[in-house]
Amino acid sequence: MVFGGVARLSVVAAGVALTATAQVLRGAGCVVSRVVEAAGEVAGEATTVGAGAVGGAARVSRTAAGSTMGVLGRAVAVGAPYWRHGQRFHVPLRARTGSITAQQAIKKVAAGALEHPDVLVAYWDGGLQRLVVQVAENAVTDRVVDAVGALAARHGLVCSAAPAPEGAHPGDVTEVRTAAVGLALDTAALAGALAAAMVRLRRPPQVISAVSTLIREDPRVGTLLVSQFGKPTADLVLAAMSAAVAGIGQSPTDLVLDAAVRTGQLAEAIARAAAFDAAHDQLCIPERISLAPTAPMRRPAPADPLQEYAVKATTASVIGAAATLLWKRNAEAASAAVLAGSPKPARYCWAAYQARVGCALAADGVLIRDPARLRLLQMVDAVVVHTAALAGSQRTVVEAYPSVEKWDHAQLWQAAARALTTTDSGPTDVWLRPAPDNSHADTGLMIASAQGHAVGTVLVDYQPDPLAQAVLDAARRAGLRIVVIGQGAGQHAGQADEVI
Repeated sequence: MVFGGVARLSVVAAGVALTATAQVLRGAGCVVSRVVEAAGEVAGEATTVGAGAVGGAARVSRTAAGSTMGVLGRAVAVGAPYWRHGQRFHVPLRARTGSITAQQAIKKVAAGALEHPDVLVAYWDGGLQRLVVQVAENAVTDRVVDAVGALAARHGLVCSAAPAPEGAHPGDVTEVRTAAVGLALDTAALAGALAAAMVRLRRPPQVISAVSTLIREDPRVGTLLVSQFGKPTADLVLAAMSAAVAGIGQSPTDLVLDAAVRTGQLAEAIARAAAFDAAHDQLCIPERISLAPTAPMRRPAPADPLQEYAVKATTASVIGAAATLLWKRNAEAASAAVLAGSPKPARYCWAAYQARVGCALAADGVLIRDPARLRLLQMVDAVVVHTAALAGSQRTVVEAYPSVEKWDHAQLWQAAARALTTTDSGPTDVWLRPAPDNSHADTGLMIASAQGHAVGTVLVDYQPDPLAQAVLDAARRAGLRIVVIGQGAGQHAGQADEVI
């Protein structure tokens, strides 16, 4: 969902995403050829991104402090079955046996909730699959929730979210908790690694680090864990294993890098949830048409190049380690081969990119319901821009063609420009009207008249948006094909590969 001016936000999001996508793909290519050198570059990038993401989240907090505090409060209140912000909360309701009469029972619960003296608004939101309730200022929310739960129980419903994809509710704080726990694990492991280094404990065999790296970086292992335990649990299991191995192995550099990435992910998750809280009153209203409870049908996503690279890198490292072990009979040398072929830099690049873009979009009021769809930006090969996104709000003269000897080119241009910017007309000013074949009243070919006589024609268009050139330059640097659709491409037509 996009809130605010669609055209301006599309320009901002496209400019950020296109530039970041090019950097990620170039970074992935560098990792393929030089893994060791890329690791050093990613270290600096991850630290910079972590700081930038924290700064983005801080800007969101300053503009929506109440929303951010609400997100943190929900993250701390583990076990709360409903979303809550201020005097508003969402109660998940579902039938115990999946009866087809569940919708009728939900309507009865909503009607019964409205009879409660402290309830101001109560209605069912089919997109969120929640009963949206707003209570009075001095009402005790927990008591109202208990009353709604009792009312739902009498109609055969339970206050529990139905099985749904991760992050189905835009205000869900599961990712906030996961990132916070992962950051805490890294911090504890870093303290342990520094303490072990101070007392000069013996490092464990490098084989342990190699096995941990294979498990952590192979996407196939992650997919298996997600299918068995869910994404949050799988992420925490891998994070705990990596932190423990790095702490025991006295590898503070790996822990600092991972903590920087975790900081960015935490800031992005908070900013995204706070963006929903801030826009709740515009989105969750009874008159608004709700989104469908099920995801729209989408064509299968193309193969993720970073995922493919990670699979190939881990497979190649295992083959290389096996060959090394057979040839040298040395487990340490085989472990070094596994660590050298680790695709960790590529994972750090993508995590840093997503965190930074997520914070920037949240600060601009853009809500992303499925952050995983951002991975499709890696496969973008063309950008389609509507002329409405390139144009500003002020009109300007593009060309001037005088038709009488008394009016030269410069004089007609200046007079037409004054006619566009002022409502006061003098004896020497012109009046503009659309040409007979021009269907637009404000732009296009105009006939310039002075003192009742036509003195020439001028071509009028909107001034370019200040961000339009930046978007087109970013697309050009990324090697993308630029397609401009709509009438009035104006001065940007020459920079487009195709104008429709």
